[in-house]
Amino acid sequence: MEYSFRKSPVYAFLIFALVLAVGIVPASAQTSKGSISGTVLDPSGAAVAGAQVKATNTETSQSSTTTSDGARKHRLPTMLAGWS
Repeated sequence: MEYSFRKSPVYAFLIFALVLAVGIVPASAQTSKGSISGTVLDPSGAAVAGAQVKATNTETSQSSTTTSDGARKHRLPTMLAGWS
């Protein structure tokens, strides 16, 4: 007597679980947090070190400030949606 694993309920369950797991992973990657980063430039296009950068949440009026580094870059990490 030959037993076909592909026709068994266990095989069907494993395929279903795999499809479900693959579908859930991308959905869990969505988040309401982000960061703001960039380079500060003067009117001539030259990078500016030591420039203060301020972001304000338009809903709560809470603000966050950082200073551009020696590489003329700034970063405001882990910010919730609503900042500008």
